Amino acid sequence: MRPSSNEENSGIEFSRVERILALGMVLFLLVGGAWVFNRIQRLPARPDYHAIERRHISAELQSAYWQAQNTLNAAQVAAGRVREELSVAATEYEFRREEFRVMNERGILDPVREQAYKEALTTFERLRGEIGVAMAVEESARTRLQPLAEQWKALQAKIGEEQHRANVAFEWQLFVFRMLYAVPVLALALLLFQLLRRRGSTYLIFATALIAAATLQLLYLVSLYSWHFLRDVAQVAIAILGTVMCMAGIVMIRRYWFHPERVLRTRVRRGQCFSCGAPAENNVYCPACGEELQKRCLGCGQNRPVKAAFCPHCRYQ
Repeated sequence: MRPSSNEENSGIEFSRVERILALGMVLFLLVGGAWVFNRIQRLPARPDYHAIERRHISAELQSAYWQAQNTLNAAQVAAGRVREELSVAATEYEFRREEFRVMNERGILDPVREQAYKEALTTFERLRGEIGVAMAVEESARTRLQPLAEQWKALQAKIGEEQHRANVAFEWQLFVFRMLYAVPVLALALLLFQLLRRRGSTYLIFATALIAAATLQLLYLVSLYSWHFLRDVAQVAIAILGTVMCMAGIVMIRRYWFHPERVLRTRVRRGQCFSCGAPAENNVYCPACGEELQKRCLGCGQNRPVKAAFCPHCRYQ
């Protein structure tokens, strides 16, 4: 009797479920790794930018600079206000002057308009004097601020350089701490993989998922800090490192996970043809490829699997 399609594909479906669950395991491990990475940020001491500023800028200099800056700002605001008033007064003065000139040419005497012209002239002259004083005050404030501003700018440049060095040192410390977590995890995953492989464990996929997660963590970590520290060659470094790690992963999987001996044992254990993987049950020959699956045992004379290490009937090797 020919097996049903569900029976034929049961091994394949089980393998797919294993892979899906292993992928989920990798994702959950990466979530945990991200949490650890964030926690590791608390280990190295963060740079104290206020302390750096206090080392370079004294309280006296800071007070003098901001006082001079505020004085200049107030002088600029006052000068701007006088300029606006002068602009309005100049317009009013020109209008009243033209109006008074026309009246004089026509021989009309109008004390009201004459008084308006004189008031506009007085206001205009007063504001012209005030704008001169305001501009002088503004220039004086700017002159007092200039040396302080130059000193402040030079000190800010030094502060920026020191803050940059402190940031780089902090990032290096953070990188080392994270590497001290990521590298041992990958080493532990490799050791677990080797241990399970030697024992022929059916749970080798757990170690494979752990290796995948640890490798992705390490690749992300190296890529992230390569961008920080090696910006000029970061893309090339990431490309080379990623290619090497992916090639190493493929070689490892092909060498261990899909090793012919392991594939053969897995197929025999599942009752499949060791040659093509088709369901074989107790057939003497594979119905799919025709490979001989059973032969007569020299110990008891009964049929035994071709690739079995021992006869299941008499344990003859």
